[in-house]
Parts: sequence; structure tokens; C-alpha cells
Amino acid sequence: MDVFTEEEIQWLMSRPIVTVAPEDDYAPIEYYDNGNFIGLSREYLDWISEKYGIQFEYVYYKTWSDILSALRDNRVDLQTAIVKTPDRSEYLDFTDAY
Repeated sequence: MDVFTEEEIQWLMSRPIVTVAPEDDYAPIEYYDNGNFIGLSREYLDWISEKYGIQFEYVYYKTWSDILSALRDNRVDLQTAIVKTPDRSEYLDFTDAY
């Protein structure tokens, strides 16, 4: 079984670094501690990076609204702990929950 679809492979190949905008205070899922991004999302992304060679860069935004704006404006590629809503579905793609 292939892990990624052909479309996902093409998307990944077009980005040598996938940018991620973690929420800064959503423990234990994702949060910052002394400037370091940690939590379950980070552990999952580290596993993906190790297994598939995908490089992630973590971009800090102070507020949730700043994260949403960065996603909407394509300044970052990914947010790992976001709830699907009709409004967000207009500018984001969602995976199944994990």
C-alpha cells in the first residue's frame, strides 16, 4: 500500500521544505516550551521526517488568527491541529483525523 497519493508526491516534490505553523499553547498536542516546538504533533512530524525524508520547518506565530492568516495567504504549508470548518475548507485541504 502506498502511503502517499501521486498528487501528494508531486506536492511534496515541489517543496524541499514543508513549513508548519504550530499553535503555541495546545498541550499536549502542540506547544512551545522555552522556544522549542514540542508535543504529539512534533513527535508525529519527526517520525514522518525520519521515515520519508521530508524536511519540516517550524514557523512561530503569536496568535491563532496569525496562523490562519499565514495559511490563507500560503505563507505556511501545514497546521497539524486544526478543526475543519466550512470557512477553512474554502482555502485549506484536510486529511482524515489521526
